[in-house]
Amino acid sequence: MKDAPQRSQPSMRARIMLALAGTILGLGLVEGICRLAVVDDEREPESLWGSALLPKDVEDLRIAGRSEGEYRYLRVDPRLGWTIAPGTSTDNGVLYSADGAGLRVLPEGGDSGSRPPSPAEDGAARTRAANDASGARAAPIRIAAFGDSFTHCDEVPYEDCWTYDVERASGMPVFNAGVPGYGTDQAYLRYLEMRSTLRPDVVVLGLMIADVKRNVNVFRTFLSGWTAWSKPRFVVAGDGLELINRPAASPAEVPDLIARGDPLLALDWWYEPAEWRSRPFDFSVAYRFARARLFRPRPRPSVFEPGSEPILVTARIVEAFARDVEREGGRFLCLVIPSQPDLRYGDPVPWQPLLTLLRRADVTVVDPTNDLRALADSPELFRPFGHYGPAGNDVLARFVLRAIREGWARATRPQEPKERDTIGVFDPVGRIFALRNANAAGDADRSLRFGPEGAVPIAGDFDGDGVDSIGVYAPARGEFLQRDSNSEGPAARVFRFGGTRQSFLPIAGDWDGRGGDSVGVYSPKLGRFFLRNANDAGPPDVQTPFGPTDASPTWHPIAGDWSGRHRGDGIGLYDSSTGRFALKHDPTTGGPADIEFRFGAAGRGLIPIVGDWDGDGIDTIGLYDPVERTFFLHNANADGPAERVFRFDSPQRLPIAGNFDGL
Repeated sequence: MKDAPQRSQPSMRARIMLALAGTILGLGLVEGICRLAVVDDEREPESLWGSALLPKDVEDLRIAGRSEGEYRYLRVDPRLGWTIAPGTSTDNGVLYSADGAGLRVLPEGGDSGSRPPSPAEDGAARTRAANDASGARAAPIRIAAFGDSFTHCDEVPYEDCWTYDVERASGMPVFNAGVPGYGTDQAYLRYLEMRSTLRPDVVVLGLMIADVKRNVNVFRTFLSGWTAWSKPRFVVAGDGLELINRPAASPAEVPDLIARGDPLLALDWWYEPAEWRSRPFDFSVAYRFARARLFRPRPRPSVFEPGSEPILVTARIVEAFARDVEREGGRFLCLVIPSQPDLRYGDPVPWQPLLTLLRRADVTVVDPTNDLRALADSPELFRPFGHYGPAGNDVLARFVLRAIREGWARATRPQEPKERDTIGVFDPVGRIFALRNANAAGDADRSLRFGPEGAVPIAGDFDGDGVDSIGVYAPARGEFLQRDSNSEGPAARVFRFGGTRQSFLPIAGDWDGRGGDSVGVYSPKLGRFFLRNANDAGPPDVQTPFGPTDASPTWHPIAGDWSGRHRGDGIGLYDSSTGRFALKHDPTTGGPADIEFRFGAAGRGLIPIVGDWDGDGIDTIGLYDPVERTFFLHNANADGPAERVFRFDSPQRLPIAGNFDGL
């Protein structure tokens, strides 16, 4: 019987081809389904099932740019990025109306206080005295508010806006120059353009916390939204600021800048190259969807990190804004506006380093955060898209009115100099600090025990909250112990720095200009400062030779902001045997002293201290006589007599100084 004929089996090559064909067919099917499901709206990037496809397509951005020459009642502006189109209005659930200057006003033109005054009106207004609620003190005539959507008052009628509340309560015209989406940089630039028209007596900057992010952004689509709009941006340049992207790239230019990787992209804090870089398979929607689902943005530090670029840029913009207003004869208020997510934080808030820098720069900060926290559960506080409702606007108006009235009252009566720093003393045996809140004779305002026996006192703003607190250095262990409040209790931080050399002497200062103070030690033997930019263990960030080597015990290290530029503290030395001070502005460079002078009696074992005794923003020197228990404070880093001499009759023997009450 013959065997039945066997069926031929597919060859290996045929099987591979079959599998490949099936794979291609499957991938094609997946790709087809993905393409059919893509959502492509000109106001949003291409997306699939809720994920924006990567890389993003600059051609789609170009289409968006062509459609948004104007958006609602905003228009592109090469000087500012964008602005409110003068004389327009839009109704997006809430009616927004702008006058001929691009200021938000009541619908139908508003009242006379909502538009810039003519010269004739200006002269007449200056002859009128606008009184505060008590009717006793004259108030400023005109107020102008600059900022973002929280100043513009998105989501509420203008009758419920805090600027209009201030106008009604004070009887003074308030010009609302807020523009939705603005950063602090754009608000400042808009003030520079409008100041000659508005001629404000008081300028209020509405600083919404998220503006810190906007101030390091150039192309808005990198930060939020699908838009080809760009804006000018300031970058830190030495001790000042440099303005880039002005005139701002137009919506037609932005896609090309992104496509060719223009160097301007590197100056945008939010630029993610991986979101835009083309790859071989980017024609596939399925591949772009997979990339979107797997994409993880590169890690970056918090924008509120002390010394971070967003904090430094924002602080310098606000300081420049304030100084420009003051040069025009006006008064400047920085109104802190926390958004809904910001109210969940307790104290100290993450943006405290920014507030510290602003207060050090003598910027008047108006902070309603605590009152807004008390209303956080109220349904009236926020609108659906996160802007303040009437209740929130009422809080902002109340704080602004109070600040204006208090500031005007101070301006109309003689002011005594307000010392920022005051003195204290420490007993290394009993471990007792005695602190005064005034540079005058009297009892200690606060006495507390802290630190191990034999420790050396230091004081500084160790947590960046704007208040100096106590600390000690234990030389036998090379260990620093710090408190974050001037009260008894355990150390907030204990760490070693500088080794266990008995000859090291401790100091504290803001070495990198980021706000807050950190530690350092001085070696008389080596004639060298060892400085650390953080309050923790680790190697020194800076080693600076300054002063003689093998110095005698009469040499004492000091630190302070000798120039008042608020760019960080310098270092210095005092030789009690000669009464000679030697000060250096830059703590990172050696060489000769920038300032040298003699002050006080030589050879009497006087101990130096440093503080801003007259509130002018400059740290100056002082001396303490431990035998006579007497302080000698000088308001200049130069020869001359002490402006304040007083006895602080306390058994403690080592002096310290600082802003212990935060005022």
